[in-house]
Amino acid sequence: MKQIKSILAIMFVGSIFSTTNLIATPITNGSQLIQPPVGSSVLDGVASGKQRKTFYTTTHKKIPAGREVGVYYASWGVYKGRDYAPHQVPVERISHVYVGFGGICGKNPAAFKSGAGLATSCASLVDGTQNGDYYLKNVKSSAKGEISFIDDNWAYFDKEYTNPDNSKYKGQLAGMIDWKNRNPNLKVIWSLGGWSYTRPFYKMTQKPEGRKKFIDSIVKWLDEPVMAFVDGVDIDWEFPGGSGADANVGDIKNDGENYVLLVKELRAALDKLGTKHERYYELTAALGVGLDKLDNFKASGATIKELLPYLDRLGLMTYDFHGAWSQKVGFNTALDRGAEDTSTLTIKKVIDKLVREHNITKADFSKISLGLGFYGRSHGDVAGTNQNNLIGSSSNGSGTGGTIEAGVFSYFDLYENYIGKNGKGINGWETLYYPEYAAALLWNPLKKQVISYTPPKGVEAIVQYAISKGMKGVFSWTVDDDNGVLLEAIHSGYGHTNQAVTPLEIKTVFAPVCTTYKGDIQPGMLFQDGGKIYEATKWHNKCPNQGTPREKAQWLDKSATYALLTHNPAGVTVTIPGETPPPNNGNGNGNG
Repeated sequence: MKQIKSILAIMFVGSIFSTTNLIATPITNGSQLIQPPVGSSVLDGVASGKQRKTFYTTTHKKIPAGREVGVYYASWGVYKGRDYAPHQVPVERISHVYVGFGGICGKNPAAFKSGAGLATSCASLVDGTQNGDYYLKNVKSSAKGEISFIDDNWAYFDKEYTNPDNSKYKGQLAGMIDWKNRNPNLKVIWSLGGWSYTRPFYKMTQKPEGRKKFIDSIVKWLDEPVMAFVDGVDIDWEFPGGSGADANVGDIKNDGENYVLLVKELRAALDKLGTKHERYYELTAALGVGLDKLDNFKASGATIKELLPYLDRLGLMTYDFHGAWSQKVGFNTALDRGAEDTSTLTIKKVIDKLVREHNITKADFSKISLGLGFYGRSHGDVAGTNQNNLIGSSSNGSGTGGTIEAGVFSYFDLYENYIGKNGKGINGWETLYYPEYAAALLWNPLKKQVISYTPPKGVEAIVQYAISKGMKGVFSWTVDDDNGVLLEAIHSGYGHTNQAVTPLEIKTVFAPVCTTYKGDIQPGMLFQDGGKIYEATKWHNKCPNQGTPREKAQWLDKSATYALLTHNPAGVTVTIPGETPPPNNGNGNGNG
């Protein structure tokens, strides 16, 4: 049995627990809403002029080892409109957070400003004007065809954020590293690609040398000291075979086969890096599951099953089934459909196609997770007039409104301004729940507009379906769309209970060797010297324990407060998946 050390050794709190896969009694009790306890909310941001009221901010959940309750964190959400920073991610109640997105250097015309932010990072991550050289000693630049984990140097390195206790931190990286202090069992996975950054995948994967360049750059990133808090990578190639953001880009004959080669070669490279750092790196993927997308994948040389031997988890993007583009009313996500409905795309129809045409077996579901949309999609100019004839009725466009963008409504916005606390609808809107679909519509007769969304009751039904199929778990897009209520519904569906968590007395932080740093030393920066960690209190050029007594006094010894982030601290052993776990040695989690 091969044993490897865990990054979490110096951060671990708690013990191993186990729960059974029993279908829990839902906490919604027939209502579309979960009623949060009084006094359990905080106002944690302002999105598009609307308050984001978040519930369940103090509850921590027991999640069984091996189960996924994951969320995608959109790094661009830190800006006005979403105003969602790393410290707001409810890591105490999730197992995995997927950071979106790292992109491939090259042409990304579908991205914001044609990928200008990624292009800047790829051209010069360390330019002396930002803190890239503080974090990334060995990554100087990324050439075309390589990956960049970062597409916004300022937001990741220099933008200032405010914690709930009014303390400050600089850069998303610092906030992400702190996720592990709050939940040492959390898996942080960096997602590469996405809708906007997919285009280079098509060409990069065609030849062995292109794949090698891409994979080598991933290894280079993960080998950086600051990336020691990252537990793996997620491939989000949308969509193999074509029909993505660049509609005419894709190889309908070879993309599927090339995708399998990519994950096979990447898995081998991650295992080699894991041997170096005495740890295991996860490899996951997110896959679009429109029936035409699944057909394209198979036509392009492979079945979905061929990906699974190399993946720890395959996330099915079971959302965006219907929207304004459909020109008829449908659900953003539907579990099943009514007996007379032959056109609605559903989760069960996707699963049936995967089994029949992509050779997915019962055992394979243990690596598969279902996606949940934490937002609703709108239809305008709706012809239907009541609950019985809305589904499938003709529509035109998205109608009015949207939380961040037209036609898309975050659940926290729907909860406060459309659904209301009694769950029946407010401000001219009426809620309609369709149990066979595990989905709901908000209906405004005067506006002739509907918004499809998944309420807590529907979330519980989808979770219970995942349990019935023996699936790995569920994940959401995106965490900042929720107000805590939908995440609570996931835990309700699984029957997860609350757990007490003892705060860590010593936090793990990133602190490079000061003498290798080329830029300006700014207040708040942390450096290691002589086995201790020091914090700069002023702008200066001298490292800790250098210069005059006055200059030395400008450094605070924080060794009693902080521990050094490192790839392979001593103390805890974990195993590569598939091998027999070692016994808990008293130092931490035997399963990692």
